Amino acid sequence: MTRGAEGCQKNAEVSFASSADPEAADGAGDPVCRTGPSFSPRTFVLKPGSSLFVGGLVHIDFINGPMSTWFTVLVSGLIPVHVTSVEKAESVYEKHAGERLLGVPMGGPERMKTFPKLIPMDLQIQGKGFHDAAADIKISSAGWVAVTPPPGDVIDVRVWSPEGGAVTLRTPSLLPRVVMLKGARIKKSAAYKTRKPPTKPLSLSSQSRASKNKGRK
Repeated sequence: MTRGAEGCQKNAEVSFASSADPEAADGAGDPVCRTGPSFSPRTFVLKPGSSLFVGGLVHIDFINGPMSTWFTVLVSGLIPVHVTSVEKAESVYEKHAGERLLGVPMGGPERMKTFPKLIPMDLQIQGKGFHDAAADIKISSAGWVAVTPPPGDVIDVRVWSPEGGAVTLRTPSLLPRVVMLKGARIKKSAAYKTRKPPTKPLSLSSQSRASKNKGRK
């Protein structure tokens, strides 16, 4: 079973990548989407003006919103997730697409010469609740990103994906309570640790009791 490394932060940017060797991953054909045997949700809290890369396949610019929003990435642990600013996103992609930082697609500059250019799609999402994902940004053949704005908040995001690729907005979310699997926030980063899935279905009451018990310790 593949397990993603917790990651590191440098110059206000953070990357999360698998400790496994991507070249050793199973899978046939083009390694654009190396979907491993399993994955776990990785949650990030982003401020407006932040950009989230799902490998080199897609990046999501958080353009506008009243407050920070949770983005939970559900893709193979072999696909790194990288957070930077909207201002730096273009230069990050130009420098690192096809290289180790973004992971997929692999193959360096030669591979990127034939990789489709990224085109934008603007989306508006309204929050439902602190524990309820309002929508999923689906990434064809790779997974999705669940978006959880605060209740009532309307946010604007711009999704950059390869021309001809299928990125769509799914409502309602497939796993609306997935943000509740986030653990403690990792120091000096936008990311949270991931809790082990509960043996019983998540509920708001159980989450509240857990928070109260934690506060008493």
